[in-house]
Amino acid sequence: MEFKEPYNLYEHINNICKQYAKPRREIKPREELLEKFKDELNTERIGSKYRPVSMGQLRRKLQPLSEFDLHAFFSQCKDYQRRNGSFGRYFWWAIKIKK
Repeated sequence: MEFKEPYNLYEHINNICKQYAKPRREIKPREELLEKFKDELNTERIGSKYRPVSMGQLRRKLQPLSEFDLHAFFSQCKDYQRRNGSFGRYFWWAIKIKK
């Protein structure tokens, strides 16, 4: 295959990739909050017998809470952590269904 003008393979591949690349979607505030919860919970789980929490698990557990309630709940968990407690301990205690 002969090309009459100089041919740059890198540019050609780059142009093809741009055509098929998916546009990045915006991160919603609720997802950002859930990401904070996930990061806090998973940092405490390092080195323990528990597996890291996935985003799907958190979505399912925190589904009934509105965004405002999530902000309040996150600040409660952080406050408990500051008073020499555990973020995860308060989170799992508070999320339990009381009978």
